[in-house]
Formats: sequence, structure tokens, C-alpha cells
Amino acid sequence: MQMLYEDDGIEISFEPGNNATAIVSFSGIGMKMGGVQIEEFKKSLAGTDNSVYYVKDKDRHWYNSSFDRIGDVINEDFAKRNIGRVLTLGNSMGGFGAIAFAKVLKGCQAAIAFSAQSAIDPSVVPWDRRYRKFTDSVSQWVGLDAAKMLVPHVNYKLFYGDVSNFDTRHAQRMANADHANLSVYVMAGAGHGVAGFLKRKGVLHPLVQALIADGGQDFDASTILQSLNYKTLQPAPGVSARRAQRPARPGIRSAI
Repeated sequence: MQMLYEDDGIEISFEPGNNATAIVSFSGIGMKMGGVQIEEFKKSLAGTDNSVYYVKDKDRHWYNSSFDRIGDVINEDFAKRNIGRVLTLGNSMGGFGAIAFAKVLKGCQAAIAFSAQSAIDPSVVPWDRRYRKFTDSVSQWVGLDAAKMLVPHVNYKLFYGDVSNFDTRHAQRMANADHANLSVYVMAGAGHGVAGFLKRKGVLHPLVQALIADGGQDFDASTILQSLNYKTLQPAPGVSARRAQRPARPGIRSAI
């Protein structure tokens, strides 16, 4: 592991690969680790030939003050290493980062996110107050909203649980973005720790590996999720009649 950049607010480390593909993994707040942020999905990414970047927002401000700096640092390193194909990955706050940064990281083709907040800015989602102990110290919000940062050239695969009303509201906000290359999976019986839930079910590692191998281009997660109960979200009625009237994808199970 090599340190690429660090200051008081952010840390970016990386493991160089041997090809032109990079995976950028965004860390969560570390709430279950006693406040210690870890390199997310390190075990699932072990042994990859791709370069892997690990990003930590040490302020836990959902990249509010560090968004531009992170994008600049990583893109500059991509250019030095001739990186041409990029995937983002993250959980919770890191999931928000995976979605939001997919717009600005050069060569990004896919974003994979677990339990991602669609936004945390109280002017955007005043109903999600779970993280006020971290966000109350933000003096000025810049309006980052992942639901409004989707771009046509990126494929988005988002995974949520159905236990938390907050998570299902964020999931629906993302689905309401009505993006042609967006899939929102909601797992029955899973809470905010949907990544851990999928790990316990033995599907997280193969899921991440398959998404990375495919580049998120045409991958249908239902193949790996077939033993679990889940549904895929569509835009809420009235958001987009065109999208809402599309038939369900083949192979999708829905028990919730």
C-alpha cells in the first residue's frame, strides 16, 4: 500500500496494478469499527490485477469540502499511470462517494454502491438526521446530490436493504432519477449493513468480482442473487411514465 495524498481532511492510498484499469474504493464513516475508517472491500479486491485506490473522508462530511480535491488528485494519478478504465465502489458514505465521483473520474464506466445515501445535505434530505454528530460541524454545504449527478456513460449498480426506512427512501430517490443505466436492488431482511448481509450469504465476493470483471456494462446481478429475496426499484408512479411502464427484467425475484 502506498500513500498518494493525505491532509487533515482526506487520505488517498493505492496499490498499483499491471493494466490500465483502476478501482476506486470509498470508505464509510467507520461507525462499526469504533470510529476507525478502513480500506473498504480490501478482501474482495485482493489479488486483482487492477490498480486499487482507497479514499477516506476523515472529516466524515460526505466529501462536502473535499470533492474537487479528491477528483483532481486521482485524475492526475490516472494520467501518470495511463489508466483508461475506472470503476468506483463504496459502502454507506463511501457508496455516496462511489456514485458522486463516477461523474468526475476520467474513464469511469461503472459505480457499485451499497447502502448509499443519495445525499446528506440537510437542505436536500432534511429527513435523514442519523449522522448529525458528524455533519453538524459543516459550516457550509455545497449541495452535492448523487441523485442529480448520474451521467449517461456510467452504469450504476446500487444495493440496499429494506429494514431501514431511511435506506429505502434513499433507494427510491436514486430510482426516481430514472437513469437508463441504473439498477437499484433492495434485499429483503437486510439493514443498513447490506454489504455484510451479502457477505454472510456468501454472495458479496462473487458479486463484486463479477461486476468488476464485466465493468458494469451488461451484468445482471440476479444470477448471483437468485437464492435471495429482493426486488428492483423503478421510479415512483408519475416520476417517469416511460420508465415505470417497462416490463420487469427477466429472472428478477420479488418477495417484498
